[in-house]
Amino acid sequence: TAIGFTTTKIAPTTARFDQYASEASCSVEADDMRWLAVSGQTPTASTGVLQKKDLVFNIYGYTNIKNFKAIRVTTDVTLNCIFSR
Repeated sequence: TAIGFTTTKIAPTTARFDQYASEASCSVEADDMRWLAVSGQTPTASTGVLQKKDLVFNIYGYTNIKNFKAIRVTTDVTLNCIFSR
């Protein structure tokens, strides 16, 4: 099942809009994954942007970060992200 970022990490409930995450810088560990940041679309193990393990990628804009969903290709992955405001 594809999952997105934890809501409280990108848009704290007490935050003003200018405090929402505007950039996510992420690294993938353990295996490859696929992702999409388009509203209403969900990646599968064979569709979406292929992100190779041990590489860093960035997502810009709160809407793209909010719409982000990722799924493993074969085995479990760890996604480590830093969010900037």
